[in-house]
Amino acid sequence: MATALQVAVIGECMVELQKSGELFKQTFGGDTLNSALYLARLTHKQGVVTHYLTGLGQDPFSQQMRESWQAEGINTDHVVIAEKHLPGMYLIETSEDGERRFFLLA
Repeated sequence: MATALQVAVIGECMVELQKSGELFKQTFGGDTLNSALYLARLTHKQGVVTHYLTGLGQDPFSQQMRESWQAEGINTDHVVIAEKHLPGMYLIETSEDGERRFFLLA
């Protein structure tokens, strides 16, 4: 039996708050997560296993992150859970001409 191709992406995912008028939409993002997400979407049906290696806390945001990655077919077996850590958070503000500004919150 052939072993499936496996790819590991290492990095940090952050909580994203996107401002739209007076409302905020909460998502998850970051370059490494986006790479893992699109790789999994493009190759999962071909049998490629995409692993995301990172550290998370025991908070609700960390739990939601992990569940959303699993729903996308990303393997989370190597995610380290640290009791007293929280994910980073940043705000994205988009100007009328489409320029994005990022503000690190935590």
